[in-house]
Amino acid sequence: MISVIGGGPSGSHLAYLLAKKGLKVSVFEEHDNIGKPVQCTGLVTSSIKELFPMKEEFVINKISKVVVISPDDTSVDFYLNSPNYVLDRRKFDEAVAKSAQDAGAKYYLKKKFTGFKDNTIFFGDGSSVKTDYLIGADGPLSAVAKQCGMFGNRKFMAGMQARVRGNFDSSTFVVYLGKGYFGWSVPENDRFSRVGVIASLGKPKPYFDLVLKKVNCTVVEYQSGLIPVYLPRIRCQKDGVFLIGDAATQCKASTHGGIIQGMIAGTALCEAIITGKSYDRLWRKKLGRDLYVHLKIRKMIDRMSDSDLNYMTKLVKQEKIKKILETCDRDFASKLALKILLKELRFLKLVF
Repeated sequence: MISVIGGGPSGSHLAYLLAKKGLKVSVFEEHDNIGKPVQCTGLVTSSIKELFPMKEEFVINKISKVVVISPDDTSVDFYLNSPNYVLDRRKFDEAVAKSAQDAGAKYYLKKKFTGFKDNTIFFGDGSSVKTDYLIGADGPLSAVAKQCGMFGNRKFMAGMQARVRGNFDSSTFVVYLGKGYFGWSVPENDRFSRVGVIASLGKPKPYFDLVLKKVNCTVVEYQSGLIPVYLPRIRCQKDGVFLIGDAATQCKASTHGGIIQGMIAGTALCEAIITGKSYDRLWRKKLGRDLYVHLKIRKMIDRMSDSDLNYMTKLVKQEKIKKILETCDRDFASKLALKILLKELRFLKLVF
C-alpha cells in the first residue's frame, strides 16, 4: 500500500496518478475538511492546465494584467498572453481530492501523523496502519520529514495576508516591491481582493500595514502561514519514504508559490514508484534548475536597496522586457531570466 500524508494539491494529485495506475493508495489528512485552513493566495499561471483542468466551480477570477510598483511608486504594467487563475483554494483542493477518490484512492480525515517505524504509520488517535511507501505531502513543517530524518537545515519566510473589501480592477494583479518584503493584491472581483506580504520571520507586520495603506481597503479576514525557502540539497527520498511539495521545499523562492511545483513533483514521484527510477533525479530534472534560478533571483532581490529596486523597475518598463514578461511563464524562471539578460545587459549590474 502507498500512504500519502496530507490532502493538499500535491498529495491528492499524486494519489490520483497512482490510483489511475491501479495502485492501492490511502490519503491521511489531519484536518476534518480538505482545503482548510486557507494559507495561500491561490494565484497560479496558465501552466496549471497541463496538470488539472480549470473549472468554474473553483476558478473565481482570471488575471490578464500585472502591475509592478517600486518603492518610489514607479509602476510598470504588462498584459499576459495567457491568463493567470485565482483559485478558491478550498474548492480546488476538494476537486483534486475528488479526482483521486474517483480513481480509487481512499481518504481518511482527522488523521494526524505522529510517527513511523518498521513500515507502520502511527496517528494521534492511537490507530496505526502498515504501508509499503510513505509520502510526506504535509506542508512546510512536515512531520514526516522530521520523523524520518529528512527535515534538514531548512529556512522559512513568513506570509501575512487578508481578504479585503475595496474598489479593484478585477483583471489586474498588483505587485509591491520594497526592501525586506514582497507584497501583492490579487483581486477576487471588483469588490474583494487578497492582499498580503512575504517577509523574514517575525517581520511581516509593518510591511503588511504599509501595503494595506497603499491598497486603501477594509480587512474582512486575516490569514497567515509559513513558506519554505527552497533548499537545493534537500533530501526527498530515503528508502520507501518520499517528500513532495512544501514538505520538500519545492516552492518558487522569487514569488513563493508552490502549487504547480508540488503537482509536478507528484508526476515525478508517480513515475519513480511505477518504474523504480530515482525520484531525486526525476524531480530535479523537472524542477531543479528553475527552483534554483528562483532562489538566486530571491537572493539578488534581498540584497537590493530601494534605489536598486527603483532602477530594476525602470529597466522592466522597456517594451523589449515587457514583451518577454508577457509571453514567458514565470514558473519556468531559467528560460525567463536568460531571455531577459540577453535583451538587457544592465540587469547584470543588479545580479552582481
